[in-house]
Amino acid sequence: MLAGRPFAPVLLDMIESLRPHVKVAVIVNTKDEEQIIREALLQRQASSSSSSSSSSNGENDLAFHLNVDASQPLKVVDFRWSVWGYADGLRPIMPPDEFAEMIDSDGGVARRVAGALSLATVDATDFVSEGGDREFNGRGTLMVTEAVQLQRNPHLTRDQLTDRFKSVFNVHKVIWLKQGVAEDDQIFNGPLPGGVFTMPCTGGHIDEYARFVSPTTILLAEVREEDRDHPIGRISHERLEENYRILAGETDQDGNPFTIIRIPLPPIDIVTVKPTDRLYTEYGAITFRDGRTFEQIVAERRRERGLDDAAPVEVEAVVPGSYCNFLISNGVVLMPRYHGEGRPAAVKRTDDAAREIMQAAFPAHKIVQIDCENVNFGGGGMHCISQQQPRTSWEQ
Repeated sequence: MLAGRPFAPVLLDMIESLRPHVKVAVIVNTKDEEQIIREALLQRQASSSSSSSSSSNGENDLAFHLNVDASQPLKVVDFRWSVWGYADGLRPIMPPDEFAEMIDSDGGVARRVAGALSLATVDATDFVSEGGDREFNGRGTLMVTEAVQLQRNPHLTRDQLTDRFKSVFNVHKVIWLKQGVAEDDQIFNGPLPGGVFTMPCTGGHIDEYARFVSPTTILLAEVREEDRDHPIGRISHERLEENYRILAGETDQDGNPFTIIRIPLPPIDIVTVKPTDRLYTEYGAITFRDGRTFEQIVAERRRERGLDDAAPVEVEAVVPGSYCNFLISNGVVLMPRYHGEGRPAAVKRTDDAAREIMQAAFPAHKIVQIDCENVNFGGGGMHCISQQQPRTSWEQ
């Protein structure tokens, strides 16, 4: 469950779409979960293997990465884990044993995956790095988000992080983009303009807004013209255009300029969060960076509306939707779909436009659109809950 939304249906849709193209391994929490997944897959006439265990929904974001190059066998890179930068905020509000178990469970995935696959590990636990904020062109260039990397690693400078990325990933160039979209801001930042809260988001992962679709071509998110006057859309638009200017002046590791293709963000989706919702309970445990608690904000809104002290108060939250949070695999690309029953026609038009752009970017791939909004409610997407395992040149 992510913020009270089941994400297993999204996972099953992904597995079903991937299985004709690639072998899929599923990380589960318990044997009971493994059995549930197996039975659900059998019902869909699919099959799967499972390995390791984790309490998390973010396999790509967890503190490990599978590394390979021409001269070395596949290895697992083990990074430090900070719960997407929330560790310092969670530590005071969680029982110590529960907090330690969470850090060990998620942060220890690298070692468990290495053990399950009989792979060596590379120790990179002197800094935090999450897969959702690393975007490679496969030729020696890496893109990251400055706001994310510096928030996760306050003990390191940008130059020091650049050196670490070059050493760990054997890249020659690191491109630093400034900030992600407003919808992906961390909860601890507090409400966005209009008093709208974010979901438990990452603070600006690059897989929400900028992705390589070839060594010299970048897919960059763009706020729809209709949303640029919206208070939230305006912030995202300013950030994305700053990132566009950075990329327009950048080159790859060989000095070649990039081709930049814009892809729309889905229409801004603001939902009501009720006191009975799990997400509301999660908000209730938070102290925001300005020192206010969620209860203090709710009390302020009661006073503004002339309500009794005990009156229930609903709040609004923005869903961090993005077509950039897609998964590339062998012969297939899985991308989000947001239109469904009761949704405006504009959502369908944007879904279709994004699909056309993706198909043009990957003409030899099958494009599969999946409703992944339940994962969005947990602050992620399909790229976040997956992890590629590269085939090495010596594998048959």
